[in-house]
Amino acid sequence: MTTPATSPSAVDAQITLERDGLVWFLFLSLGLFGFMQGFLSAAMPFVKDSLELPTSMVSWHFSAYALGRLSSGFPARRMVERQVGPRAVRLIGLALLAVMVTIPLAPSAWLTLPGALGVGFFGGLLQALTQAQFVRLSTRTRAIAIGEAYVVASLGVFICPVSIGFVAKHDLPWMTALAIPAMILAANALFARPGGERGAAAKPAPPRAKAGAAHVKVVVTFWVLVFCGNAVEWGIGLWGPQVLKDKLHLSTASAVQLMGFYFGATIVGRVINTRLLRRFECEQLFLSYIVLGGAAVMMFLLSTSLPVATAALVVAGACLGCFYPLNLATAMKYAPDDISLITSGAAKCSGLALLSVPLTLGYVSDRYDLSTAIFIVGGIPPIMAALLIGVLRDRRRSAGPPPEVP
Repeated sequence: MTTPATSPSAVDAQITLERDGLVWFLFLSLGLFGFMQGFLSAAMPFVKDSLELPTSMVSWHFSAYALGRLSSGFPARRMVERQVGPRAVRLIGLALLAVMVTIPLAPSAWLTLPGALGVGFFGGLLQALTQAQFVRLSTRTRAIAIGEAYVVASLGVFICPVSIGFVAKHDLPWMTALAIPAMILAANALFARPGGERGAAAKPAPPRAKAGAAHVKVVVTFWVLVFCGNAVEWGIGLWGPQVLKDKLHLSTASAVQLMGFYFGATIVGRVINTRLLRRFECEQLFLSYIVLGGAAVMMFLLSTSLPVATAALVVAGACLGCFYPLNLATAMKYAPDDISLITSGAAKCSGLALLSVPLTLGYVSDRYDLSTAIFIVGGIPPIMAALLIGVLRDRRRSAGPPPEVP
């Protein structure tokens, strides 16, 4: 039978995302998660000044946060397997807000340090359980919903330091900015009301015969890709200013300001990605972004020209920012009956990357030099491309396409 050609407008109509109560619930939950991601880096300068903490103690807070993200993956798997619903996600969001409030109120580092651990733990749990709710969407719209939800998460990351800086500049207590996540929680409870399960879309498709080993390989590959993607994204984000200072001889202020192009491009890239997902499959876009983003990272690391380095930063930010949502959409598409492993493993690998990559790059930089350390980051995208190509090739050789949910 010949399949009739479908025009781009018809394709767009077929996979238009219906933004109902469930979708808005996902958007707001990940918006809260995004605010949490930006919270610790924006809050610690104020905490350091008020409690007169040494720099080494400040760094321990970020390690505690990463450890919390890592540990959140363990209870997340059991909770996803028990199919906890939106009410549990909202309660975890409330716990996250409560922990964030304790940090500016704590009288000593003995309380702010556990607070940082709690922010990472409840934030990771919120992300994992929210992601599990995406399985209630059809496969065709799921990738678009994931892409748009992580645009909202990026806006949360952006709003957090801006709001904290704004209230502090106007002589208000900086913790006043925590009214924003409180409003997000209230809006989520009052307006974003997920309905019942969407029929067949609420249940993963039954696994095909002899698909177990293939699904395990997809899940393990997804975990490795999460780790690698976070390593590249955070490696450039953390060490990019130092690279700009050393290679282009910029001042510290100019180097940090130039990194704004990188972080701004992550938001723009995710917005563009949501449009492209209406025309292309998520795994195709993921591979394309890995190749293009990897090339941009290498161009940034090798460039001695300010315009070239700036252009490379923009392209890298636009591509690297799409790694995680496309990775998640691909994993859910190819292994829809392993959602608990996917979401809990993502929390563990994200935390492990946040915990180990800065320490590893710092150690290599001290022992050798910064160029050696940062080129480790540049070598990661080719590994990611090879891993993803391996999964896609295995699927192409297997019997039939990946399971689809109507």
